[in-house]
Amino acid sequence: MDLSLGKVDMTWKTGLVVALVAVNLSLVGQAAHAETSAKDVRADSEACYANNDGAACERAYDGLTELSKSARKKKAAAMLVEQNRLADVGCAANNGWLCNAIGDSYRKGSDGRSQDYAAALSYYDKACSIEFWTGCARGAVARELGEGTPRDIEAARALYLKSCAGKSLNGCTWYADFLLAEAARAETSTQNAEQAAARCADTALHGPSCLAAGVGYYLGINGVDRDADKAKQYFSKGCGRARYAASCYMSGLRAFSSAETLDWRDATNKTGAGLLENGCKLGDARACEFLFYAGQPHAWNNEWYLTLGHYGRCRDNPTQKDCDIAGDTLWSGTYPGPNGPVKIGGTDHAMAYESLLTDCRLFNSRCIEVADRHLQSQAKASMPSPNLAIGILESSCERGNDAACARKDAVVAETGGVVGSYIDPMLPLDERFLLARFDMESGDLQRGRETMQWLAALGHTGAEMELALAYEAGLPVEPKPTAERPGARFPPDRKDAMWELFESAASKGVADAAIRIAYQKLRANQMTGVMSYPQAIGRALYLGANGAQELDDAVKANQKERAEASHRAMVAMNNRNIEARDNMDRQTVQRAWDQYAQRQKEQAELEGGQVCGTVYGPGNSTYRTCMSRKTANKYYRGNY
Repeated sequence: MDLSLGKVDMTWKTGLVVALVAVNLSLVGQAAHAETSAKDVRADSEACYANNDGAACERAYDGLTELSKSARKKKAAAMLVEQNRLADVGCAANNGWLCNAIGDSYRKGSDGRSQDYAAALSYYDKACSIEFWTGCARGAVARELGEGTPRDIEAARALYLKSCAGKSLNGCTWYADFLLAEAARAETSTQNAEQAAARCADTALHGPSCLAAGVGYYLGINGVDRDADKAKQYFSKGCGRARYAASCYMSGLRAFSSAETLDWRDATNKTGAGLLENGCKLGDARACEFLFYAGQPHAWNNEWYLTLGHYGRCRDNPTQKDCDIAGDTLWSGTYPGPNGPVKIGGTDHAMAYESLLTDCRLFNSRCIEVADRHLQSQAKASMPSPNLAIGILESSCERGNDAACARKDAVVAETGGVVGSYIDPMLPLDERFLLARFDMESGDLQRGRETMQWLAALGHTGAEMELALAYEAGLPVEPKPTAERPGARFPPDRKDAMWELFESAASKGVADAAIRIAYQKLRANQMTGVMSYPQAIGRALYLGANGAQELDDAVKANQKERAEASHRAMVAMNNRNIEARDNMDRQTVQRAWDQYAQRQKEQAELEGGQVCGTVYGPGNSTYRTCMSRKTANKYYRGNY
């Protein structure tokens, strides 16, 4: 197919074509607007053929299209022939819109052209090459579906991205839809979609099942018909209520794929971005990458999304640059833009610390800053932790950081050095949480509490819930003063700290925390204002918390005693609520256990011998461990 028509001398055709156009237009009628349109089309057609003027070709094409709507069948057919000639000349003259229109005609087999997917693709590619970005998106669809070319998913992905970067609305929405379909296919399972939907019900809220149900309805597989509304419902529920990262990614893409504007302030786009933010923060690397792309100057030029992208990369595929930018920006609230610092409108110290700790752990950089933050009181009842600060500096010093060595000596001189022992702060957060929990369950409160408080200050949901339950059981916020470190600190009130931790966990979707907060608001008779009892019980009901419906019914019936009895039963049943546990894999648990096996063995001999078995975690997760019979009976009754 010759796409170089514009280079051929067309002068000899000009008079014939213009005459034909004039004849066709004279047949339209004598209305004033038609006469004016005919005159304009004549002029544009002449410029198109005589000068290879792509813009004039497009105007003439549009004029004929409008006039043909009111023409009779035979006359409209004659106009269509002329429209196609204008399109061919205009496309050859590098008018991308006309190249794309020709591609559409070949793809559909319309406008007098036979269906020819290969020809359609060649015109889409021509449109894309001259930066008509919808042509790139059309070419991506062809490659995704294998129309006119062998199916090539990676080539389709590149063209979708190119089209969206060119600010094509079709390119962006189709790219989101492409990613959604790709992610859905990757998440397929053999689980029956209706059974998955049942496990996603309010009383279970099993995140993977919400996702499986959404995928089933989105693709129309695993026993159900395709239903876009139900797919959206389960993706949304998996994100908002079960707080499952992959569901947030899917739900966000659903929003973007239905957007009708590229404006990031549009309600649909803001919803999609918010869902992807949740997915990114909950650990889905794909959501972070999408936000990183959306935040680029050629897209939404949004420094907050860029920051989240750097954070996700630091967490999932770390480089020193990404960790530095994420840590500094999330701590200070200022992004290092190309034209100077830019305010991002907020901070997140927990994410900042995680980024800088990754910097320290992997690249032996920023370790002094991380250690210094351990010497300060943090939110949520975390006291200064000299032990952990010294541990970080010691690790960095051993790897050749002379500045860390000097800082370690200064901290030792200021604080008196390590008191007792500590859990290595360079370990991953989830592993430190598990070790701290073992410590607290086995009675090593100083070491376990120190790490658990710091993890809770960083926003680790499992640590927040574990620590709040410990405070509820009477654990003091700070250990008793020692001769080595008498201190004159003023720790926060234990109950205030407990409710702050429960509130934080409840805001993240922990049902057991939500019902406790509701009961606390009831006892305080806080019936109005921000976060009142009606709001708190509404959240607990939304999360399907055990006892929430009974409590609400009792309050409505003004049966205070029944409400208190219901609450006591609920607390006993959920004392070690599995929803507060992170989903630790067996290998992580085993590595943690190896560090403590000897101590546990010695203690077990003093507590009735050792037992081994399987502990059940969130959902269907399990891990194998051993402990003293006394510990097993005390903490794992019915769950071991």
